[in-house]
Amino acid sequence: MNISSSELNQIQTLLDKIGVIDFQYQKTRTKNKFNIFNLLSKRFDEVNFHSKFIHELLNPKGSHGYGFAFLGKLLSELQLSEFKIEDAEVYKEYKNIDILIKNNRKQAIVIENKLWAVDQPAQLERYYKALIGEGFLDIKIFYLSIDGKDAEDHSIGELNLLPNWATIYTPISYNHEIDQWIECCIKEAYNHPALRETLIQYKSLINEITGKTMNNEERHEILELIAKGDNVLSAKKIAENWVHVRWHTEWDFWSDLENKISTKYNILELQKYSADNISSVVHYTRNRNYWYGIMFEINKYKGDQACIFIERSDGKVYYGLTTVRENSKRFNKEMKFSLLAEKIQEISEWGWEDHWIGGKYCYPEINFNSFSNEATLRLINPDFRENYINKLWLSIKEFAEQCNNIIDQLNKEGK
Repeated sequence: MNISSSELNQIQTLLDKIGVIDFQYQKTRTKNKFNIFNLLSKRFDEVNFHSKFIHELLNPKGSHGYGFAFLGKLLSELQLSEFKIEDAEVYKEYKNIDILIKNNRKQAIVIENKLWAVDQPAQLERYYKALIGEGFLDIKIFYLSIDGKDAEDHSIGELNLLPNWATIYTPISYNHEIDQWIECCIKEAYNHPALRETLIQYKSLINEITGKTMNNEERHEILELIAKGDNVLSAKKIAENWVHVRWHTEWDFWSDLENKISTKYNILELQKYSADNISSVVHYTRNRNYWYGIMFEINKYKGDQACIFIERSDGKVYYGLTTVRENSKRFNKEMKFSLLAEKIQEISEWGWEDHWIGGKYCYPEINFNSFSNEATLRLINPDFRENYINKLWLSIKEFAEQCNNIIDQLNKEGK
């Protein structure tokens, strides 16, 4: 698509004016930036915070004191008018189900919270069969993610072969359903200041996670600006090229990070990023491959390659220690690494899971999938990207060296 110099000037003028509007609201955002959940580092804790917080609100016996009110609001949001609420009970981590709502009429609602975690093989299928085994006749499964994406096929298993699968399974999002539900809860708790303010801060946290940080006044001003003259045509040009912005932002990040890492380590080909990988997640809606990045070997342990892997995922970017079978191009998931995992937990932010032994998150947070938070968007700028990668590499390199020292010590002790 060719864009003339006059069109580029119009686009630049529009962007400059939007920048002015954004600057006017920066003080308001800064003034309202205090959020207790961010201060307590809770925003990344899927199980111990988000699921627990949602469960507490849904639980009729919860400390909020509103009985079935908040549960009723969610059922209304999910259009589950046929679910009998009078004797409903709400459970957290019920047979590994994040949140389960059930009643004596053998109706069950499963909420699988996938804010960050990876889908497990046949996960939803196992939950469904377990509930069927308990005699439940009416089961609804809601797959909760940031933006309402579908569960991976390997998580659904054979459930999609059921003739009524479309009525059983529904993807929902923090961006819409949870945001709307919390808004209803805020209104319900209008005369309970402490609870109301807690809900308001949680809604603000959701807005940060999902990239909705613009208030109604700012949104209205931008809409008025776009409505003037031919500004809408310039906005259309930007929208048409946004998918290319996403692709090149991610490609440039991985390419520059690889250049930085390759000065010290050899990059492995296993699950390495590629143009096709990025295209699959940016351009397509099905058969996406989110699980790629950059991997390099730091040591040997129990006959395997001990590697650091920086992974994209379908959420935020993170890095950690993993092991690869020598010459097999496969992750090793055996239990023989339990002692190593125990040692690595002392320097990790998250624990042993699947092929991961331990690891950390990238700060500020990067999320190429939602492509909405400030740090991710600003990676398109070469100066910002260089500065970000330099700082990230220092953190990764420090973690790699700590892991290497631990492995050296275990190898020396023969453990």
